[in-house]
Amino acid sequence: MIAMVKGNDFGAIEAMITALDAATLDRATMGTESRKAVQSSLSALDTAARKKEASPAAKSLVKLTTELSSVVDRQF
Repeated sequence: MIAMVKGNDFGAIEAMITALDAATLDRATMGTESRKAVQSSLSALDTAARKKEASPAAKSLVKLTTELSSVVDRQF
């Protein structure tokens, strides 16, 4: 999803969120609080995608997350 956000590909984001239905989350290994947090985050992302909104802070956070992931991946 990070690449989708970076590319402002809101349609793809909406499709991905639809694919992550309740059954998928139910199969995931996580506690109730984590599940609620993930569902809340997905809902917020879905709302922003439908409005085609991407704030500069969100774009910067995505970029930072991508770069940090690359650093971690190179260390292992």
